[in-house]
Parts: sequence; structure tokens; C-alpha cells
Amino acid sequence: QNSERGHIMSTIHPPVRPQSSASGPIDFFRIWDLEEAAHLAVVGRIGDGRAAIVDQLLDHFVRMQGPTAVLYPVRNPQLSRVTTHAKGAAAAAVIVQQYLSELHSRYSAIERRKLVALDPILIVVESLDQLLATTADQRLRRRLKLNLEAIALLGKEVNVHLVFSGDEVPRLAELTRKDLGIVAIANGQDALPIAAGWFFAPRSADPCAVRFDGGSE
Repeated sequence: QNSERGHIMSTIHPPVRPQSSASGPIDFFRIWDLEEAAHLAVVGRIGDGRAAIVDQLLDHFVRMQGPTAVLYPVRNPQLSRVTTHAKGAAAAAVIVQQYLSELHSRYSAIERRKLVALDPILIVVESLDQLLATTADQRLRRRLKLNLEAIALLGKEVNVHLVFSGDEVPRLAELTRKDLGIVAIANGQDALPIAAGWFFAPRSADPCAVRFDGGSE
């Protein structure tokens, strides 16, 4: 199963035909379970509509009233008003450090048995390589990558989640493999609508066809 998922990450095209309901692709937001798929990778070629689907995910999460952060770039001006945004590596490093500190605070609360209900936190990482290229400071680049990797490894248990896309997908996907859901963009292939794709649940090589028009419901 892991080799199948690795094939998806490298080729973008699922090796098997996706399953869908009798009425067509399933509304992704009706099946997205943060406890199962704590992190998401959105994969597809440039121009396939990856950014539009990331916007849908953000909009859905904002409606859940969870804190959100977008690390380069902001796609939707309306969403940028309700999310923390970083276009450069220096700003991103500050934001990620803040959320990593919150993550550690949540673990400390668990240890002290003083844990209350935890609001979900979503961090969207788009084009990490481009983000890192905004600084020549190697120490800053390394710290940002290591902190994101720490969140990828530890976030699920304390309701901190990543959505990532771009060239950084393989590395972060490896770290989050057991908790990672993969959305492969369809871009109109196989009679699926443009805002649709295939969803691979964690530890599964059997995709289902999903659409992304229900985020605002």
C-alpha cells in the first residue's frame, strides 16, 4: 500500500480507477475526518487547479472557526483577512515557531492532565521551496524546515494540522505517512468536474472520487 501511495506522489496519476458514489464524486467535506487524515497533501501539475482547492479547504476551515495560517502565497483576498499570512521565510519562521510553541503547550497540558477542548489549527504550506528561496540565511531555512517537520510529526495528537502542496510534498508526506490523506487533482479527467479529484485516505491505496463544491455549505 505504501508503494502505491509513493507512486501517487511521484506521478500524480492514481494507478487504479477511483471509486465514487452512484450519483458521482462525493463531497470531500462530508468525508474529511481530521482524526483520520490529520494532514493533507494536495498534488497536481501546475495549472490543474491546486490553488483553488486549497482555497476551498481554507474556506471550510475558517467556517469551523479554527485558527489558520498560510505560508506563501495568499490566493484568495477574502480569506487573507481571516488568516495569518507569511509571504517570506522570515515571517513564516515566526508564525511556525508560534504554532510550535502552542503545540508544546498543548502537550504539557496533557501531561498535567489540565487539557481542555482544543480548537483545531490549520497551517497551509504552499511551495515551500519558493518560500525558502526568499532568504539566503541557511540557519533560518533549516529552522523553518525542522519546525514544520516537528509539527508534521507531533501535530495530530493535539489538533494541529498541515495542508501542503508543491515540491516539499515527498519529504513531509514521508513524515506524516500514517496520518496523511492525499488529494490528487483530476482537472476534468475521467469525466470528473474541474474542482474534483481523487482522495486517498491514510493507509489506503484505494481512492474515491471527490468534489470540492461543498465547502461553503
